[in-house]
Amino acid sequence: MRLGKVFLGIVVFLWGWWEAVALAQTGKGEAPTRWEGLSPETRRGWTRILELTLNPTEDPRQEWLDVRALAQLDPKVNQGVRESYGCRFPARWRYFFYGTHQSYQELRCPDLVEWQQQMTPLSISFVFASAYLGNPASMFGHNFIRLNLAGTPGSTRHDQENILDYGVAFMAATQPDDWLRYVYRGLTGGYIGGFLVQPYYELLNHYAYGEGRNLWEVEIPLTEFERLLLRDHLWEVLHSGFTPYYFTHVNCSSMLLKFIDAIKPSWSLRDQIGGIVAPPQAYKVVYQALLAEHGPNLKDLEFFWPSTRTLFLNQMRLISPSERLAVLEIIEQSLSINTPEYKQSVKSLGNLGQKPLEAALAWIQLRKSDLTYAEQTSIRTLEDSLMAARLDLPATEEKEPSVSQISKQDSPGQSHPAGAVGAGVGWSSHRGVSLEWAGRLGHHDFLDPGGGFDPYSSIEYLSLRVSQSQSPGKPQDTLWNLKVAEISSFPVVSDFEKNLSWTVQGGGGQGATFVEKYVYGKGGVGWSFEAPWLGNDQALVSGLAGLTLVQQVSGPRAYGLSLSPILKILRPMGSGLNLSVLLESYHGILGRWSEVASKERGPLSASLELRKNWGLQSFMDFQWITDFDGSHSFKTIWSYRF
Repeated sequence: MRLGKVFLGIVVFLWGWWEAVALAQTGKGEAPTRWEGLSPETRRGWTRILELTLNPTEDPRQEWLDVRALAQLDPKVNQGVRESYGCRFPARWRYFFYGTHQSYQELRCPDLVEWQQQMTPLSISFVFASAYLGNPASMFGHNFIRLNLAGTPGSTRHDQENILDYGVAFMAATQPDDWLRYVYRGLTGGYIGGFLVQPYYELLNHYAYGEGRNLWEVEIPLTEFERLLLRDHLWEVLHSGFTPYYFTHVNCSSMLLKFIDAIKPSWSLRDQIGGIVAPPQAYKVVYQALLAEHGPNLKDLEFFWPSTRTLFLNQMRLISPSERLAVLEIIEQSLSINTPEYKQSVKSLGNLGQKPLEAALAWIQLRKSDLTYAEQTSIRTLEDSLMAARLDLPATEEKEPSVSQISKQDSPGQSHPAGAVGAGVGWSSHRGVSLEWAGRLGHHDFLDPGGGFDPYSSIEYLSLRVSQSQSPGKPQDTLWNLKVAEISSFPVVSDFEKNLSWTVQGGGGQGATFVEKYVYGKGGVGWSFEAPWLGNDQALVSGLAGLTLVQQVSGPRAYGLSLSPILKILRPMGSGLNLSVLLESYHGILGRWSEVASKERGPLSASLELRKNWGLQSFMDFQWITDFDGSHSFKTIWSYRF
C-alpha cells in the first residue's frame, strides 16, 4: 500500500513537471504544433500596430512572442491594439490562451461575433465530387468541406439531408484564357487561390445536378474546442489565406488537408501525400484517419449524394424493357406537350405504375440541369403532368430508397493508390527475351479497381516503360516510352444520351528497331456502347477516329502524321480480373510516316491486356501484341501500388 502511494506520488510529480516545462516553453516562444499549422498563408502582410511590431514574417515562433506581448498589455489602455490582432486572427488569439492554460480574454469584435453565432459547426464533412466528363481539367474530381450546422450537439451524426449548411472550398481565381495559357498558368502558379464559403445547396446544384457528379461525404466529429477553433480559423483564411494556385500540389485538395491539419495536427493529412495531390487520394487519407479512430463505426459517418444522372440510370435499371420503351416515348415527345399522342403516352405511362413514372421524373431533373429557367416551360408542363399521373396511383407501402442507401461500394475511401512500380519479363519475335520495367505516378486507368473513379474515364500521367533485350544473337538494345499524360473519357451512348467519347495522349520514347528518339501526340473522338453480348453488363466497346503525330528528335529530323482508327473493348471478368482489347490502324497522310513510325509497329496492330488485381496494393499485367507485319510480343509485369 505504501509502495503504491510512493508510485502515485512519482507519477503526479512527473506530470506536474511536464506541464511546467510545457508552460515555460510556450512562455519563451516555443509555439505548439497546432499553432504552427494555422495556415501560414495568413501570416503574410502584417503591419506595425502602434509600438508593437508584428513582423511581416511567416515564423510562427515570432508570432507567438508577439501575441504573448499583446496578451500581457493592460486591456483597459491597449484594447484597440489587442483587437486589431485578435479580431483578424481569432483562432490564434483563442489558441494562445488554450496553449498557455490561461483564461480566454474576450475582445470586442462585432462582425466576428455575428459570424461566430451563425457559423459554429457541430462537425464537418470532407466531400469528394467525382470526375466531370465534360471537362478534362475536372476529371480528377474535386474536394470541398461541408460545415454541418444542423443537428443536435453531441450526437454522432448530424442531419445529412439538411442542405441548409455551408460549404468551404479552395478555388483559383481563373480568367477566360485560351486552354494553353490556362494550363501553363495553372502549372506555374499563375492564378491566385483563396478560400470560399457558399450555401451547400448551391454546391449540390452545381456538382450533383448541373454537372452530373456523384458526391461522397465523410463526417469528421469535433470536440467543443475544435469546433470553436475551426470556426475562428475559417474566418482567418477567408480574409487572409491567399496563395498562388498550382494544379498539382497547391490546389482544392492540399489546402483543405492543411486546413484540417490545423485543427487536428495529429492526423498530419497533408504530409501523407507526396508530389501531386489528387482529390481521390485526399478523400482517402481523411477516410483512413477516421477509420483508425472509429473502426467499423465509420460506415455511419459516410454519406452518398447521387447525381441526377445516377438517379435516372438507377431508375431505368429498376424497370422492365417494355417500361423503358414507354419512358423513352415520353422523352421523345417531351416537346409536343399538347398533341393527343403525348397525352395518351402520359396516360399509358401512369397505367404502368410508379417506377416508370419515377424514371421519367428523374429524367426531367436531369434535363432541367441543361436548361435555363426560361427554357424550362415545356419540360415543367411535362413534369406537372407526370406528377398528376403519379398522384392518381393508389397508395403503396413500398418506400423509396433514400439517397444514402443507393451506393457506397465505389467510395473513394476505398480507392487504390495512384502510383505504381513494377518489373517483369517479355519476349518478342524480333528481340527475344527482355527484362521489363514499368512505373507511373498516377492516376487511374480502365483496368484498375473502381472505388471513387468513374468507370468510363481514365487519367494516367508520367508513365514510363523500359525494355532491355537479353537474348544472344538478337539486337542488344534498351527501348523506352514515357507517357507524359493520357486522358480518356468513354461515356456510354444510349437512347437518352449521345455524348462523344474521346482520348488524348502525348509523350516520347525510343522506338523498337531504330535508335532515333521521338515525341508523339495522339487523339481521337468517337462513340462508346455497352456490350452485354460479351457476357457482362459493364462490358464496353469504343470506336474512335484518331490522328497520330510522331516527330523524331535525334538522327534525321523527320515527322509523320497518320489517320489512326481505334477499336477498344473493355470487359470486367470478376475476381479482380479486367480485360482490354485494342485494335489500331495507321495510315500515313503527311510527312515521312513510313520511315518514322512503321518500324515501331505495323500498319495494323492488336493488343490484349489482362490485369489481375490483388486488392488495392498490387496487380499483374499480361499483354500480348500482334502486328500484322508478322511480329509478336508478350509481356508480364508485376506491379506494386504506392
